[in-house]
Amino acid sequence: MLKKNKITVSQFIFIAVYLFINAFFVLKYGARQTSVSEFFILFSYILMVVCAYSFLVKIRKFVENISSFNKLYLTVALFCLFIFITITYIVDGNSVNVDRWSAMEVFINNILNGNYPYNQTDHLGKTSSNLPGLFYIGLPFYVLGNVGLLQPLVFSAFIYVLFKSEFSNYNKLLGLVFLLLSPAFFWEILVKSDLMSNVFIVLLFIWYWRVKFKEETFTKPELLALMVSLLVLTRGITIIPLTLFLFNDFLSLTIKKQLYFVCLLVVFSIIICLPIFLNLPDYETLITHNPFNHQTRYAPKKLIIISLIIPFLISKYSNSFYLVARNSMFILLGLAVITLAINILEEGWYNNVYGILFDISYISMILPFLIICLLYESNNLN
Repeated sequence: MLKKNKITVSQFIFIAVYLFINAFFVLKYGARQTSVSEFFILFSYILMVVCAYSFLVKIRKFVENISSFNKLYLTVALFCLFIFITITYIVDGNSVNVDRWSAMEVFINNILNGNYPYNQTDHLGKTSSNLPGLFYIGLPFYVLGNVGLLQPLVFSAFIYVLFKSEFSNYNKLLGLVFLLLSPAFFWEILVKSDLMSNVFIVLLFIWYWRVKFKEETFTKPELLALMVSLLVLTRGITIIPLTLFLFNDFLSLTIKKQLYFVCLLVVFSIIICLPIFLNLPDYETLITHNPFNHQTRYAPKKLIIISLIIPFLISKYSNSFYLVARNSMFILLGLAVITLAINILEEGWYNNVYGILFDISYISMILPFLIICLLYESNNLN
């Protein structure tokens, strides 16, 4: 029987991946000051995370027995939410060299004004790579006047779901702490990026659907098809966790139900894309200016195709929310590591890690899956 304070091999791997993800942000942005070496900052960061995790493991029993834990947890979470919202308003988006917020803003603005959005430029002079689903997700925040509010809201949603879950006090605290110790997460807040939030939304949906319907995944095919269509049309990588979650159960349906669900997916996808198609000037514009050219520019096409095929093959080994998150994490980690390795071999370490030839924020999309895995693995020690 495992002791409560024992760290398993899986936990060790998850912590190592967590440090790997955040190391790139520490190195890249730590190098922008000249007081100390970025490698010293990285060493200090790794030491801080290891010490924090070791401390949490040691006080686990104490945390589980805190009678006022819920109040303390929510107080800290609300304070963090206030800080994140404040940062969103204080930081001038035009001052950062990241255009995800303005790409979404320009994307939504042009659709609402009857223009084809993919040949319009943002504050950095680049065209948008937003898929149609992001129009609907970002629209409420556009109406509020700040699309950057998406990140604090998704943070609060994740923390609330974690709070209402059956996880122990220790695991709830662990999830919050590992988010707050992540430079990759704070980078998302500072530059008003929607990438990590996009992944969290997909995970929260899968989590909710699994808890609500358990093994009866296709109980409400119409609602499921609508949500899957919407989420797939936010970012291509969402296909990976959604396929792992659905495909094996889909195969167990009758042919009639399979065809019905596929037809629903097609219909809802067309409806979601309709605002784009209505504003399309001509076919040549679609070929020249479309989001897929942007979303696939960092990774080799063959590697992307392989990453999208693998979930279909291993879906039967992903029959729980934890396994969906874990398998998604390893697929995306493999895609990111191989792509980065190829780029470094071709263009050099400095140009990719410190320069702009590789977007390290794509590595951060692994973080939501990783945190879920760490929580479940840690919870198994109870």
